[in-house]
Amino acid sequence: MKSITLSLLFLIVSPGFLRAEISDAELGKFIQDQLGHKEVASISLAVIKDRMITHKAAYGYSAYEARLNATADTLYQAGSVSKAVTAWGVMHLVEEGKIELDAPINRYLNRWILTSDVYDVNRVTVRGVLSHSAGLSTPAYAGFPPETELPTIEQSLDGDANGSAPLSVVYPPGQAFHYSGGGYTLLQLLIEEVSGDSFPAYMEKAVLQPLGMTQSSYYEIKPQDTLAIPHDFHLRQIPTYHFRALAAAGLQTTASDLARFLIANSGDNPVLSAPTRALMKSVVVPVSADTGMGLGLFIEQGGQLYGHEGSNRGWKSKILATPDGKFGLAVLSNSESGDRLIDELFCHWNQFAGIGFLDQQCARQLAEKQGLANIGWVLSVFLILLIFYLLSVFWQKYGQLDGNIRLPGPGLLRLTLFGISLLILMGYILFVYTSFGVGVVAGIPWGFKLLDFMPASLKLAAYLVAMLMVAVCGLQCVRTRDGNLG
Repeated sequence: MKSITLSLLFLIVSPGFLRAEISDAELGKFIQDQLGHKEVASISLAVIKDRMITHKAAYGYSAYEARLNATADTLYQAGSVSKAVTAWGVMHLVEEGKIELDAPINRYLNRWILTSDVYDVNRVTVRGVLSHSAGLSTPAYAGFPPETELPTIEQSLDGDANGSAPLSVVYPPGQAFHYSGGGYTLLQLLIEEVSGDSFPAYMEKAVLQPLGMTQSSYYEIKPQDTLAIPHDFHLRQIPTYHFRALAAAGLQTTASDLARFLIANSGDNPVLSAPTRALMKSVVVPVSADTGMGLGLFIEQGGQLYGHEGSNRGWKSKILATPDGKFGLAVLSNSESGDRLIDELFCHWNQFAGIGFLDQQCARQLAEKQGLANIGWVLSVFLILLIFYLLSVFWQKYGQLDGNIRLPGPGLLRLTLFGISLLILMGYILFVYTSFGVGVVAGIPWGFKLLDFMPASLKLAAYLVAMLMVAVCGLQCVRTRDGNLG
């Protein structure tokens, strides 16, 4: 957290702060300085100014252990940014008159039909699925190990998705925002059924090639090709997970291609008309106080920005641009810790490029990070004092009783207290120190520990809590000769 504060102070006092343009050298120095601090293998980016890509570059390693340099042509998994591009494929079918936005999505499906015993599935429309307002389940997908044979789309929708339950209607359709990756798998099936092509083939023909996204694909690309290697929080290589839910998470792309996608969103292109693009950037359902959801795009700051974020295991991404194409930025990373740097990079871009739309958001993010770190330090100090206090009390009571401290006899109360303490300790360790906790929070087997997501101060507090629990368990295991519990 100290590095975050110092880097932001550097931005404020830098002579370049007052300039309206960001230089390539400044941007590169900022990223290179932060890669090591945040344990990020690489960052690939493309900067947009006035509907032109003015800078594209990659920093760090596409494979950290092998020290293979990332380049601007290195491919990355885009995670949920895939959804924004998929939405263009759906809207292209709308413009061709092959589907209607407000028609029930089941109208176009034969291979798999959405059902519900609680809600009216006829209210689950194409518009609702695109905007995450259809009330559907399955927020995210964990993906499959590279050696695993992928299920069919129908099997995936039925719950064969490595931890995800079958897609179902779990909220009233059309009433509120409920993010659903599973909904985009349903759109993947819709595209195949309506177009008659496989999803990757249709997207290549209808969207990617016409927009000049020639390096991008929804086809599976093997790691030995130009795809980077994903890494965990500590620069260790992890498997390249793959997906049947291609529409939701399966795009492989470059930062430059994502920049071309943002540019297409702001002006004439061979895929979608201006009215359709404007419709996609209109809020369908509110997400938060300053963010709404359009058709495949998040609309931020009252419509001043639009974009999407992505997260697969070992991959992070974010795209953001102004509707007129004056400013835009696309960033990709092959590290689970990449979002830590990506957030700061967007704030850096906002400040140096003189955009300003993210000022409040960046200030809030910084305050939240600092607040979380402060909570961790205060909690750590309290726990340290508490542990020392318990040790001092224990020593004062038993430390001078040579030979008087021994394991308890078979007392029901002692065994019960010890059993409860041990169960609490085991549950805590399972939740914080294994992937179980993240699985509970995320709803899918993500494979990392809650501890990995914590700032240093909270990690220390977590270790101290474990020490305190061990001490409590130990106190349940001792008694003096007169039968009193320790």
